[in-house]
Amino acid sequence: MSDLPYEIDFLPVGDGERSGDAIAVRYYQAGRQWVHVIDGGNRDSGEALCWHLSHYYGTTHVDHLVCSHLDDDHVSGLRTVLERNTIGTVWLNRPWLFAEELVDHFEDDRLTAASLARHLRDAYPMVVEIEETAERRGIPIRTVFQGDQIGAFTVLAPSRARYMHLVPGFARTPEESEDHADRFTLRDLAHAAGSVRDWILETFGVESLREHVKTTASNESSLVQAAVFTDRIALLTADAGIETLDEALSYIEDNPSLYPLPPRFVQVPHHGGRHNVAPSILDRLLGETDTERGGTESVTAFASVASKTETHPRRMVVNGFIRRGATVYATRGNTKWHHRNMPLRADFSQAIPYEFFETVEPWED
Repeated sequence: MSDLPYEIDFLPVGDGERSGDAIAVRYYQAGRQWVHVIDGGNRDSGEALCWHLSHYYGTTHVDHLVCSHLDDDHVSGLRTVLERNTIGTVWLNRPWLFAEELVDHFEDDRLTAASLARHLRDAYPMVVEIEETAERRGIPIRTVFQGDQIGAFTVLAPSRARYMHLVPGFARTPEESEDHADRFTLRDLAHAAGSVRDWILETFGVESLREHVKTTASNESSLVQAAVFTDRIALLTADAGIETLDEALSYIEDNPSLYPLPPRFVQVPHHGGRHNVAPSILDRLLGETDTERGGTESVTAFASVASKTETHPRRMVVNGFIRRGATVYATRGNTKWHHRNMPLRADFSQAIPYEFFETVEPWED
């Protein structure tokens, strides 16, 4: 197992309610520095990422530029990173490349592979812009599925077969799947910010998270990546939901000597959304509830959340991580930095983690 110096930075995305991801990773391997960028948030986040790479990593080169999935709050800023830096490889799944094998999975008999490919390209103009910029600059673009290696990171999910199953449920493909509709509503937002007396009491022994909840097909297509640094893995989950996390954890459980659980670092999926984790998933990832865990052996968990959001991360999600020994932090307008064997930054101070919440938001069914 490698003893690698590394640092993981979660940059802030969004100054209002809408969250996103902009993540930079630097590590040393084979005698040199490697830089790995995952998602770019919005345009402002892309600008901030470029500054961060230059100022803290001392480089304008990115070895691996990774798009976890096609939602705008992950894609937009990647265009700026691509334009302003030299890039080794872009890792990006473009669904239109698979139109010929996907077309039979859509209910519209008028669709052809060519028309489906056109529709998919029209639905994701920012992704097309990334594709065209990379091709113009001669930067290779790689598709990426379970088992692929991106530098020190291994892709744990989704598998190629699951990705093909998910694409017809993407919100911007011809037949939107109602089963995967986003569960967040304005009523849910208002309820979450409502009277404390309507909220649910929680203790370490009483958990409100549910099993068998769903998120969107697009979120489920998120790449889950793991790298072994020092003595435990770092796990990046993007917006993955329960099904994709189950697939990723099964991969880890099949390779226990390569990916020892629990992780040293884990990204809280989908900004702390309650439709993306379940008690059984957290038990498999972090271990069952243990009030004695903590200190140097605790897991660090970061959630990317907008500075003014009132809904993320969900309190019940924060509690779920804490009761299993994790220390949870959120960006909320500030870069959060996790590191091992790296020089300290004079302009960074100790972050304040969440404490266990005694009340959590009610479910809105």
